Amino acid sequence: QNVKAAGEKLHKTIEDLKEHAAEISSERVKISAQSDEVKSEIETLNKEIVAMRSSVQNTKEKSDQYETDLIEARKENVLLAKQNDVLESKIAAREEYLEKHK
Repeated sequence: QNVKAAGEKLHKTIEDLKEHAAEISSERVKISAQSDEVKSEIETLNKEIVAMRSSVQNTKEKSDQYETDLIEARKENVLLAKQNDVLESKIAAREEYLEKHK
């Protein structure tokens, strides 16, 4: 009877272990699926990061170009202001000359 009880206990332990192994296997399948999802999300995030970096680089290049254009526009503005001063000076001299020789 002792052997029978030990056999039944062993059989129960084996059944419990099989059940536990099945649960572990089921969990591994779930974890594997979650792992695949996480990998997919990481790949998506990496792609988004690359796109953002590209966008930032593109914006920086445009900003640099705008800055260059602005510097050129300021130089041209200074040149035009000097030319305007010269023309205003010539007009004033011409008006003064005409005023004297009326």
